Order: sequence, then C-alpha cells, then structure tokens
Amino acid sequence: MIQLTKVRLINWYAFSHETAPIGQFTLIAGKNGNGKSVLLDAIKYAAYGDTVFNKSSESKGSRTLYSYTRGLLDATAGTYMRPAERFPNVYSHIVLEYHDDLADRYFILGTVIETSATNNYRTRRYVMEDTRLEEVSHTYIEDGREQPYSADGLQKAYSLIMMDREKGLPKFLQMTGMKMGLSQLPAYLRRLRGIMTYDPSAKVDRFIRDSVLEEKPVDFTKLIEAKENIDKLNHTFQLIEEEVSELDGILNEYDTWEREKNRLLMDDIKQCYKKKCELEQQISRLAQDRQLAIRQKEEISALLGTLEKRARDIDERLIQAQVNPHFLYNTLDTIVWLIEGGMTDDAVEMISSLSIFFRTSLSKGNDIIPLSEEKRHTLSYLEIQQFRYRDILEFELSIPKELDGIQVPKLSIQPLAENALYHGIKNRRGKGKITITGREEADAIVLTVSDNGQGMTPERLHEVQEAIRTGERAGFGLAAVAERIALYYGPGYGMTISSKEGEGTTVELRLGKNIQPKS
Repeated sequence: MIQLTKVRLINWYAFSHETAPIGQFTLIAGKNGNGKSVLLDAIKYAAYGDTVFNKSSESKGSRTLYSYTRGLLDATAGTYMRPAERFPNVYSHIVLEYHDDLADRYFILGTVIETSATNNYRTRRYVMEDTRLEEVSHTYIEDGREQPYSADGLQKAYSLIMMDREKGLPKFLQMTGMKMGLSQLPAYLRRLRGIMTYDPSAKVDRFIRDSVLEEKPVDFTKLIEAKENIDKLNHTFQLIEEEVSELDGILNEYDTWEREKNRLLMDDIKQCYKKKCELEQQISRLAQDRQLAIRQKEEISALLGTLEKRARDIDERLIQAQVNPHFLYNTLDTIVWLIEGGMTDDAVEMISSLSIFFRTSLSKGNDIIPLSEEKRHTLSYLEIQQFRYRDILEFELSIPKELDGIQVPKLSIQPLAENALYHGIKNRRGKGKITITGREEADAIVLTVSDNGQGMTPERLHEVQEAIRTGERAGFGLAAVAERIALYYGPGYGMTISSKEGEGTTVELRLGKNIQPKS
C-alpha cells in the first residue's frame, strides 16, 4: 500500500511554512475557518490538479488558485495577505511525502506554483525518489530573511526534473499506483470531491453520530473473499520462498564443493612445483643423472601445463554456470508485484522470459550453442530488465537470421548487454537505449553491443582496454568474455571497445565461423 505520510505547505493561504503528519486514518476537524478545506484543497490540487475548491465558510466568493497563493482576506475589499504591490511574485509549495509499504521506501511528489503580479500562475511538478521530507528544504536565507525557492531555484538546488501538467500528473498517478490517464481523471475527481468535500454548515457532533456511531448494515462478503485470496497468495509466496531457500542451499553446497576442489588443485600445483625444484637441485648436484633429470623436468612441465589448462577450463565453466541471486530475487519480487497489482498477463510474460533465460544458461551442459540461442538468451534477459527499468531502458536486437546457425561460445552477448545496462544506461539521466547488431565478413562474424549511456573518460577507457588485454577482471565481465574468445578462436579474433564520455560505449566481438577451442 502507498500511504500519504506528511504534507508541507508554503505560502498557501494562511500556511506560510507548515509541515503536518498524515496517518492512515486521519480526522481533519475543527471550527469553521480553521483551515480544514484549505488543507484538503492543497492535497487535491497537488496530487490530481483539481481546481474545483471547497466553498469557504468565512469569506464570500468562490475560491481560486491565486486566492490561496496570495491569501485572500476580504473578497469585497479585495485585500490579500500577500498583495501584489508588496509581493510581485509569490512562490507557493505543496509537498506530499508518501511511503510504499511493499518496497519499504519513501518518495516525495512536489508542486511549485508561481503567481505573477497580474495573478497569472504557472505550476511545475517534480518527483524525488527514496527521499524523506525532512531531508529537503524548500526555503533559503537571504539578507537574514527566509525566502521560498522558485521552481528554477529548487531545480538547481536539488538537480530536479520539473514537469508541466501533461507530464507531471501522469507521473504522480503512476507513483501513487493509480492506473489511469489524464482522460480518466475528471470522472475520478468528481467521485473524490464527494468524499473530501467539507460541509461548513454541518455540525461536527452530528457528523460523527451519522458517520461513526449509528448502526449501519455492512456486507463483509467481498472482504472475506479478499482475505481468502490473500491467504492463497501468502501460501504461494511461502512455496516460492521455500524453493528460493532450497536453491540457496544448493548454491551454498556448490560453492563449498568448488572451494574444496580448488584447494585440492592448489595443493597439487604446490606439490608439483616443489618436486620440480627438488629435481633442479638434483640436476646441479648429480651430473651423472642429468638426462634422467631433464626427462623428469619435461614431464613435470607438461603436467603443470595440463593443470593450468584445467584451471582455465574450470574458471570458464564457473563464469557460464554462475547464477546471480540478486538478479533472481529482484526478478521474483517484480513478478510478485505484478501479481499483486492484478497484471497477470505481464507476470506470465516475465515468468516465460525468466524460464528461457535459465534454460539457455543451462543448455544441457553445452558450452557451444547456436547464435540463435544466444540471441534468445540475451533477449529474455533484456525483457526481464525492461519490466524493472521500463522508465530508463529501451533496446533493439538486430542480428540477421542467416547467422542463426553459426556456433558461438555460450554467454558471449548477454554479459555485454548487462554491462551496458548497469555501467551505461543506469548512470545517465533519462531513458537510454541498448543496440545489438551483427554482420558477416569473409571468415568471421562481427557482433556489436552499443549503448548511449554515460560513456567513459579516456583514462577509464584505457584501464578497461588494459584489463581486456592482460586478462584482468576489472569488475565489468568484459575481460572474461575476451579471454574465452581467445581460448576458442586464437589470434585474429577477440574484443574491441570504444567509448566517449557523455555519449556512450560500443563493444565489438569478432568471432570465427568455425569454432576451434584453443589451449
């Protein structure tokens, strides 16, 4: 559930700078003229753009937006708390803090209203994710006086993206879980006004008796059905949690087995190295056994080469078989969120993509697969991530079908797409795009993964290129892909990377048409 937790009002009628907590069940009560309708109208305007305000119990005339921002005192005399001759421009702020129980995070939906000397106004809206209201100041001190920020000033102070009504209101509705567009908003506001309208002529005690104390028939059928559905969902979640826990146990056992295997392998290498040193000492001491020592040295060197190749093969298999628990957890969380939100079609599509992703990851133990399977594996990964990052991620996969039958090492493209998402697209502002293409040359195929993310500085690009050349991991996964290409294809094939800061990064793989594993 997404719940409103706090409201901040600056230059909104008599509220010059106030922050009020809001609970799940909040009764806004008091005598006429205490500002109940003022608070409700502020929330409706900020969240939904509603300018049909409640009637005043104290002053005559209809309430307007500038009567709130300038603080109308007397409609007949035309007097204001913030008159144009003293305050040519009035900057008003309505700031709503929400809490998302499911994601356990806070976010802010803010509205800035700028009223000119002629009472024309301009409204701008913004979103601050993972932020509490107490972390943000909407005023500053100038010449010893507290002044409210303008929309431009607040944007510069906190690097915000300011939106007009057409962009801001749909974003607010999305953030608060409202599945509707601007065309559906008027009908919703008519129903909302019936709930939130304050009747000044009604007495509070009569309102409480009629609405709270009198016995009223209540039908709990739908509530019971909802509880049964929730119980079923909780049971399903419990089964999923048990399966995830079982998978964690398997992964832990696998890690333990791999550590023990690597330890035994290291012991073998140490023993072989020790034996080699002893044989070299014998060669220097015993000239008569020189020929025997040479043969033993050659045998040991060949054994060391075999062990080193085995170590590389094991490392390669570890890279291919590795399953990222965080990726799995985040994907399952997204599926649960879609199911809870009633978006079952999207949930089924995401589960299907996840199934394809793991089916290709396993590939019946095969290290070499057709390019078509690698394309399908990469596509399923990007489809899964697009559900999580639909606001920032676009992608295009354009590899000719004529290349589908060519055999390639498994996990050649997907790690590059993952690298482009996490180190390129996520670090730029706004939506980014990953483009994957392929072409055929005389004796090779060339696969390209490009993004228009933040790119790299020349110094960082040089570090990554050196990591690829020397085989160091460097935290990107690029070196692992480059090393495997070198093992399978040999000289003349491999990886090149280019990047420009602020424009994006391009990684190009040159692979042979006939794969030949190399030692």
